[in-house]
Amino acid sequence: MVETDTLTILKRAILLETRGKAFYKKAAEEADNPVVKEFFETMAAEEVEEEIMSESDTLKILKRAILLEIRGKAFYKKAAEEADNPVVKEFFETMAAEEVSHVKILSEQYKSYQANNKFIPRTVDEYSADVTDQIITDKLKDNISAAGFESAAISAAMGMEERAIKLYSQRADEATDLNEKALYRWLADWEIQHLELLAKIDKEVTETIWNDNSFWPF
Repeated sequence: MVETDTLTILKRAILLETRGKAFYKKAAEEADNPVVKEFFETMAAEEVEEEIMSESDTLKILKRAILLEIRGKAFYKKAAEEADNPVVKEFFETMAAEEVSHVKILSEQYKSYQANNKFIPRTVDEYSADVTDQIITDKLKDNISAAGFESAAISAAMGMEERAIKLYSQRADEATDLNEKALYRWLADWEIQHLELLAKIDKEVTETIWNDNSFWPF
């Protein structure tokens, strides 16, 4: 029987996801740095979870969102523990604390929906997305080495935030319940601010190391 192009492409997609999971799992096993290990473990788990994304099940997506935030908290907490500089440590602790607040809100929404198939209405103030931009300071930038552990953690965190944004934005677009839509739109906006924050740090640290070593050709 001749397969259609659709079936062939689906098979290739499944094969790629399976290989990706195996690659990330192996990389995690061989990684010595705990943050790098955590990153690859997260990537491996995400490959598995991509398989259930086609199911528009509200509770499953809430579970996945909670899991993403728990992993984010664990990642930032571990990065804070590994950081030697107090300024850098405080930055990662702040990021971890924000993930904790997301877990709390999502868990409350999960319990509400599980009990009565309804999301808890939230006010604009409760869904405020005021990420503390002032933590990006010259002091913070000067204490992160572009070739060091903290810089690697920043890069890994950017990947995690991008995946969270993808999930939350997609669900915000698909949701028909206005309270659910507001929840995921707020989460997406918050994680976008996180990503912008991390990207700014990464850019400034990279430019600093290039300037210090006269790498720029102009």
